[in-house]
Amino acid sequence: MLRIRQTNLSLRHPTDSKAIENKTAHTVEKTTGAMNRSRREKPMKETFEEVIREAVRKEADAAAFYRMAGERVTSGISKVFKEMAAEEEKHRQLLEELDWEKVRQYELKDVPDLGISEFLEDLPYDDTMSYQDAIRMAIKNEEKSHKLYMSSAKRFADNPDIEKLFRMLAQEEAKHKLKLEQIYDDEVYNQQW
Repeated sequence: MLRIRQTNLSLRHPTDSKAIENKTAHTVEKTTGAMNRSRREKPMKETFEEVIREAVRKEADAAAFYRMAGERVTSGISKVFKEMAAEEEKHRQLLEELDWEKVRQYELKDVPDLGISEFLEDLPYDDTMSYQDAIRMAIKNEEKSHKLYMSSAKRFADNPDIEKLFRMLAQEEAKHKLKLEQIYDDEVYNQQW
């Protein structure tokens, strides 16, 4: 299990702090695998601040995974994994600092989806995992992060800045997924045939 340092998140919007303060009181539904299995349990509520903290943790975990994978893999993808670790660290930092001006200036674009992740199995991390399995795991993790951020964007759709923050992060994860799917398609799938 990875540990991340405790951070003080600044959740105030520079021009509309009252709206952000109100957003922290806004709750969203969180479903987990255990909750999906048991309909008797009610989903846990989360505030905006809790969603951000979870996103910071996920970004830190992703960066750690890419650093480890980059050190263990001897092929050319090692460089890609290390670059992606740096990008995930930037996402973590963005979430910790919440620079709303950067969020407003970010240009949202459509990112192509090769759809490869839909055919891949979810794999648990293993110290002995192969190059192919590391790519598969990374693709599935990026897919999950993309879905999490899109879901969060929908949950906070009544606040344009918060919605854009999560759409921006979803777009970044979609770019990572595309990059990994292209590598998988070129180096793993095509070599099998």
